[in-house]
Amino acid sequence: MSSLNTYFLSEFIGSFLLVAIGNGIMANTFLKDSYGRNTKSNLLPIAFGWACGITIGIVVGLMIGGVSHLNFAITFLFICMGWLNYFSSYWLIIIFLIAQVLGYICGQLVVILIYWINMKATAKSEEAFYLKMSFCTASKNNNNVFSFMSEFLATIIFLLVYVFIIFNFNDVLDPRASFIFTFIAVLAIGLSFSGTTGSAISPTRDLTMRLMYHLLPIKDKIKADWKYAWIPVAAPLTAATIMGVSFLFIL
Repeated sequence: MSSLNTYFLSEFIGSFLLVAIGNGIMANTFLKDSYGRNTKSNLLPIAFGWACGITIGIVVGLMIGGVSHLNFAITFLFICMGWLNYFSSYWLIIIFLIAQVLGYICGQLVVILIYWINMKATAKSEEAFYLKMSFCTASKNNNNVFSFMSEFLATIIFLLVYVFIIFNFNDVLDPRASFIFTFIAVLAIGLSFSGTTGSAISPTRDLTMRLMYHLLPIKDKIKADWKYAWIPVAAPLTAATIMGVSFLFIL
């Protein structure tokens, strides 16, 4: 298998697993008549679910032979750090982006197939908002400035931890056990910073999921809130730019 195919498959499979598991826990928690439904105390299972999804996606992607970005904010971080310092070709940027988006789509299709009846029931209920939440993020405070700041700072902290994990300064982590620290980091960020916006952190994932929700053939669903959609895209990319340029001079 060529390196390009390896990178593509790694990003695709990893992103597929990330969304299938991550949004699977969202659907199980939020959707009407699901066994895991718990809209009043859902932070812990959601944080655990996403920590599992991200960690499993990363580990499987690495096993395939890629680098498991699975998030265009990470890819954009490396662009700002000097892409060719770490990768052989700029074409890989396009490959990473396409593979990630296709993986997200396929992962969400699995969730839709499993929870289709629950989605239709939720759309018709008084809690139709939770159907959208099972796909993409939304603001709790309806304040764009603070919503942007929430997404920006959550991504800053995520990328800071990510860089320390992959570069493993002073060889603190055993490479064979670094996924444990990754799990803990994602869990902690989810528990700490998702209270106002849900912490998308991944710009293309949130945008892709919002588009899939918009296209979902359920007539009773609420709108996808495109006026808010720019925040979970722009804030993580802004954070990746600042962190990437900073690390370019530090590392």
